[in-house]
Amino acid sequence: MLLSSGIHRYHQATQESLNISTALTHLIPVCDQLGLVVDASVKIEVANSLWDHGEMSSSIRMLQGIDKESALKRQTIPVNRSDLLSKIGHQVSVARLEKPQDIQKKYLEPALKELKSNTDEKAAGSVYHQFAMFCDGQLQDPAGLEDLARLQSLKKGKSDEVAELQSLISSTRDTQLRTRYSHVLSKEKQWLNLDEQELRRVEQTRSEFVRLSLENYLLSLMVSDEHNNDALRFTALWLERSAEDATNKAVAKHLGHVPTRKFAGLMNQLSSRLQNLDTPFQKLLLDLVTNICTDHPYHGMYQIWSGTKAKVQQKDDVQVQRVKATERVAQRLATSKHVGDVWLAIDKTSKYYHLLAMDSNKAKYKSGAKIQLKDVAAGHNLVNCLAKYRVPPPTMTVELSATKDYSDVPTISKLEPGMTIASGVSAPKIITAVGSNGVRYKQLVKGGHDDLRQDAIMEQVFAAVSSLLKLHRSTQQRNLGIRTYKVLPLTASSGLIEFVPNTIP
Repeated sequence: MLLSSGIHRYHQATQESLNISTALTHLIPVCDQLGLVVDASVKIEVANSLWDHGEMSSSIRMLQGIDKESALKRQTIPVNRSDLLSKIGHQVSVARLEKPQDIQKKYLEPALKELKSNTDEKAAGSVYHQFAMFCDGQLQDPAGLEDLARLQSLKKGKSDEVAELQSLISSTRDTQLRTRYSHVLSKEKQWLNLDEQELRRVEQTRSEFVRLSLENYLLSLMVSDEHNNDALRFTALWLERSAEDATNKAVAKHLGHVPTRKFAGLMNQLSSRLQNLDTPFQKLLLDLVTNICTDHPYHGMYQIWSGTKAKVQQKDDVQVQRVKATERVAQRLATSKHVGDVWLAIDKTSKYYHLLAMDSNKAKYKSGAKIQLKDVAAGHNLVNCLAKYRVPPPTMTVELSATKDYSDVPTISKLEPGMTIASGVSAPKIITAVGSNGVRYKQLVKGGHDDLRQDAIMEQVFAAVSSLLKLHRSTQQRNLGIRTYKVLPLTASSGLIEFVPNTIP
């Protein structure tokens, strides 16, 4: 019956779930006579049904009652107290029945304390996720942001008034006027001091919420795979406040314990923020990027290779520092005993792919032309390079491995002898790689004025949207998703695109 009620709620059949959970409450005394203690799990199901029915306060009162009255340790159907407290905190926050600070102290912090005696990873991940979402919600709360903007504006206004009065006093010769202005100035300074104190209090509260958000997002990612999308929000929050020492201190606590695969999909965003500077943020970022490349070479090394080949304008200091930092990562990878050989293979093959992309011969490369690779120097060199250095087809989507073992990933065994010139201004070349698994991988090798980095980011956006569609119930039922294809920028002017089979333009 509990399972049935849950399924009805999942499909938004709220009346049916309410009917089942009401019938369940009548079974509590019958179960007691049989020595089965099920009051907590039944009441939680009733509270869930009431919540879905829009009865917010009744649901919250019932959940609070369970925590006070039920002997949770004696329950036949186990009820996790940290989960229960986390649920109460979430509902009280949504219903806005208590102040954020009280919700944090009464429900969310005790929920975290309860976790220490509990080893259920799924439950722990859920509690950390709920706490992080709550703190993040306070940071994005429009009323809180309005309050902060108002205090900042008040402080600026008062500071300007004090500065004007001070300049007025220094330029006034009349002693009486100066005395009067000085009296007004002391009053204004008092007001300014009060405004500054209030602004400091609000900023400290916000800093605390930032710290708690970051720490709990990381703990959620560390203990469970249920909320892997937290990596997106964590990264956005961290990068937004990367200049603050307190932020980096909070991140440093747990970042090293989170599996690197959770951040591998964000290599574009992370590597673009690298700078060759000796700051806490850059140290953390450099280590994270290096670890992603070491643990998951085919998800990180191409971005690093691309970063080292960026054209540098000496006037652009940020760009100069970024390239230097990327070169540092490349140096670490090249000298690593674990992945040094993988880096060498990616370095060599990427170079020859780039040379083929940039090879132009207007007389020879006409739309629709079929050319033998061995007849073109760049093509011949790529064939030889791929025969020597075994890499997986760069346009193949390699699944992230939790064990970090990529030894069974198919590699390119050969290139088919002919290539075709596709239509388009840059006359991209279509080549076909044959994998060691016998699968043919058609690749579009593109060079010219198109910057494929924009295409790659858009494909990343589509992939993120697709993963959200898979998580949402109504879109999941209709099997909605966005078909993406691999785009791999090599430099600002060259790259590879997966040629999707069985499609028409």
